[in-house]
Amino acid sequence: MQNGKADSPLISEDLRLVEEELEKNCDSPVELSRSISSYILRSGGKRLRPSVLLLSSGLCGLKEGRERIVCAAALELTHIASLLHDDVIDNASMRRGRSSSNSVWGNSCSVIAGDSLLINALNIILSCEDLRLAKIYCAAAKRVIDGVMTEIMGEKNLMNMDENTCMHIVEEKTASLIECCAVMGAILAGSANGRTEALGGYGRNLGIAFQLTDDALDYCASSEQIGKDTGLDIQGAKMTLPLLKAISNAPLKVRADFEKRLHDFVPEDGDTAPVKRFVADYRGVEDTFETAKEHVAKAKKAISFFPNDGYKQSLLTLADFAAERNH
Repeated sequence: MQNGKADSPLISEDLRLVEEELEKNCDSPVELSRSISSYILRSGGKRLRPSVLLLSSGLCGLKEGRERIVCAAALELTHIASLLHDDVIDNASMRRGRSSSNSVWGNSCSVIAGDSLLINALNIILSCEDLRLAKIYCAAAKRVIDGVMTEIMGEKNLMNMDENTCMHIVEEKTASLIECCAVMGAILAGSANGRTEALGGYGRNLGIAFQLTDDALDYCASSEQIGKDTGLDIQGAKMTLPLLKAISNAPLKVRADFEKRLHDFVPEDGDTAPVKRFVADYRGVEDTFETAKEHVAKAKKAISFFPNDGYKQSLLTLADFAAERNH
């Protein structure tokens, strides 16, 4: 990791080319659309998804070629679009240390700008003229949408959310796109099914670990530390793993009393302290970090049979970062 990005010397030049591709595909004849897309693009980001795609293709022997670059850019555009949509859904005011696009331009404009980026991403994938890539991309995008919808449904029925459903949301909403990056990298390299499936397992578990760490940081980090609003999961009535773990760890009477209060809980003026205190008292954050580390181990095991080269080492380092970061 360098400068907050999922970087590796092996792909530094490739990531520079990805940035150029992102700039080009955020351009638009409509000034407002161009302004919103450029605003969120230039606010930075870890570039985790492009890095996974580029490192996966390199691990499978493909270390050059334009299709790697444009596909990496397409997956990052998809992620950026999802951030625009998420901030509207969450009514977020901050993203990557700056005012969120919806707080600057409003919800409607942010949603449409996100839609525009999704169309650009699909056009990029189609330009590669490999139907397998388009099918994988569309399947991953559909899974992201299904994950978001399941999460929204859970907010309406908070107390019926269980750990299996919570993990399903994490896998669909976040991990599916990172899995897609790893699989796409292998396909571009012409890898056999065994390698493709292994890298898919790596990407899926990396994505789960990454999201679980995000969920834990929402309870224990400051907005300045992670560059976005914290406590939004609580304010948005999202039952994520730290809260589920704490409820499971609490004594039966404490759990029953808390669940009763939580059922009617409406945060006032952003006051999430009572829920954060409960999660802290009953190891919700610690247990979530432990679960994230378990998925890091699974990600590493999935690619253990690959030769030990720089690409593999970079993927292993990236897996460790997913669960050890503080932003």
